[in-house]
Amino acid sequence: MILDIFQNQRTTISMTQQLSQSISLLQYSTMELKEFIQEAALENPLVEIEDKKYMTTKTNTTKAANDSDDDYIERIPNEENLIWDELLKEIQISNCTNRERVILAKIILNLNESGFLDGDYSTLTRECDITDAELDEHIILLQNFGPQGVGARSLKECLKLQVRNESAYFQTIVQHSIKEITEGNWEKIAQQFKMSGKELTTFIEMAKKLKIKPFVYERVNSEYLHLYPDVIIEKYNQGFNVRLNESCIPNIKVNEYYMSLEKQNKELKTYIKKHYKDYLWLTHSIEKRQETLMNVTKSILMYQQDLFDKKSNMINPMTLEAIASDIDMSVSTISRTIKNKVIQSPIGTFYLTDLFSSKLCSNMGDNVSSINVKNLINTYIKEENKAAPLSDNTLSTMLKEQNGIEISRRTVTKYRKAMKIGSSTDRKKKM
Repeated sequence: MILDIFQNQRTTISMTQQLSQSISLLQYSTMELKEFIQEAALENPLVEIEDKKYMTTKTNTTKAANDSDDDYIERIPNEENLIWDELLKEIQISNCTNRERVILAKIILNLNESGFLDGDYSTLTRECDITDAELDEHIILLQNFGPQGVGARSLKECLKLQVRNESAYFQTIVQHSIKEITEGNWEKIAQQFKMSGKELTTFIEMAKKLKIKPFVYERVNSEYLHLYPDVIIEKYNQGFNVRLNESCIPNIKVNEYYMSLEKQNKELKTYIKKHYKDYLWLTHSIEKRQETLMNVTKSILMYQQDLFDKKSNMINPMTLEAIASDIDMSVSTISRTIKNKVIQSPIGTFYLTDLFSSKLCSNMGDNVSSINVKNLINTYIKEENKAAPLSDNTLSTMLKEQNGIEISRRTVTKYRKAMKIGSSTDRKKKM
């Protein structure tokens, strides 16, 4: 064996910690960004944050010249009332009648900080000028908006609302095991309902997702996220107003006191210099994230203007590649930008990713958005014979035969549950 020394030259790409964090920052939802800034302030003494008292937004508008700026001020909600304001906005863009909107608004303003409806119902019926039965009807209507469980009058009703799309068996267990579920006493539940090991495991997984309060501050993928849209599109006369929701993102500034210590000694100067560099990176990265999100949203609006203008109920074909080409960015950047982001618009509140063509294809070779498929499923169910509701397998066949869309029964089931529509068996029982 001969030992020798060789010299090789090669090119590698190394990702610095800051570059990695910049990529992560682009993917954060608004609530996650808030948490990240708070953590950065704890780690860096030069980062000073203060909560905003009122909503501030970065805006790009296509409003007409005669529009008044005072109208914007009227629509800016106080952050302290943001949860209630978002619910009020949601009913304003719903298909409810004007009278229903007024009654729903009064009910929403009577929700407590946990999202429950408590208090004197007789006073509420007098304020709304309705009967007790009509109040119950409007409460049920409200419970279809916002996070699951909102408008519940008790913990039992809150949990019941969250499992209404589960099997009748699990619904029964939840209704009779409120105390056991909150205490995590799974053994007692298993004994009482004689559950098998597999049934218990499935039930525990489902039960652990239940919330004891409708208004809870959770991270991404929770129902509460829909109350904090990352970007908002509003119809404004002949155009649209696009703004980023920065109401919960704290203001960031440098701590002047620590900066003044820089001149004391060399060691302290080095320390301050390093953390000031981190402060500049943080502010620059946030600005870049906001700028990118705004540009992506404006490009999406251009592609889907008829949809947002309610001239069409179908999404125009749109891909990541198309948006990337339009604003001269990479596909990976667009993918990271729309990840976990929620948009509030005249047609509803949903994830930005729902606007893009999915892997579903028609027999014409065109990409089909999941929202379009959901709309078709919803239409078929609305028009079905209520005495013989359509099964998921039948819906899958109809989509293929009538629209040329290849979609499995399992995917139909997933979309149906996402729209909070019961199974064919449940729909038949409700007759």
